[in-house]
Amino acid sequence: MCYSRKDLQRSKLYVSFVGEEGLDYSGPSREFFFLVSRELFNPYYGLFEYSANDTYTVQISPMSAFVDNHHEWFRFSGRILGMALIHQYLLDAFFTRPFYKGLLRI
Repeated sequence: MCYSRKDLQRSKLYVSFVGEEGLDYSGPSREFFFLVSRELFNPYYGLFEYSANDTYTVQISPMSAFVDNHHEWFRFSGRILGMALIHQYLLDAFFTRPFYKGLLRI
């Protein structure tokens, strides 16, 4: 969180897990983004909720205002989402169409 946007865009992300040896040829990074997104966008934590249409897409929860440091968590979520886009990794989350439009400011 302490790096600037420019620093995050310029540098390549290398991930290594404690207790696992090996080089990051995109496998650990892919797993990292998958695991982080699974936890971060989990409706159980209160930041996001399943949309009314189905249980596959998530949207920002109105109850997120009651989560401690919710602004910091949303900032972190945005950074994870941006890094996944820059490095071309998939996340374990699907968003509603209005959420995507909000990201694109359409």
